[in-house]
Amino acid sequence: MRRSKITGLLLIMGMFLAGCGANSRSAGIEEDAVMQELYDRSEIARGYTDPIFQEYLDQYDSDCEIKETSFGFEPAETPAQAQYFVEYQYSNGVSDDLKYFYQVQVDDNHKCIVLKEGEGQAEMETSTEDAEIEWLTQ
Repeated sequence: MRRSKITGLLLIMGMFLAGCGANSRSAGIEEDAVMQELYDRSEIARGYTDPIFQEYLDQYDSDCEIKETSFGFEPAETPAQAQYFVEYQYSNGVSDDLKYFYQVQVDDNHKCIVLKEGEGQAEMETSTEDAEIEWLTQ
């Protein structure tokens, strides 16, 4: 009798632990899917701002050249609420370390809206010390 209770208890514990493992695996899959969506939307924001920035450079001088493009996001509750950043390091023939940034919102239909742009480095407006832009460089 005692052996059957122990076996039953072990069986229940095994099912419980297997269930927990399945939940953690599905949570990991969901987290991966969210991170992939954030990355994809960062790429969409970069693709949206590339021609806008090139047009910005074209109005100045043919010596202007993009040296590096960085793009990323500020994490949020959902990918649609996240802020996406694209930052260009460029030269104008005189200086090689000029920067220009765009802060973009990408909705669920992948339509982009430029919220902010300007000379210098992109910065988050959030006052949380732990939060930072997740940068991807190309």
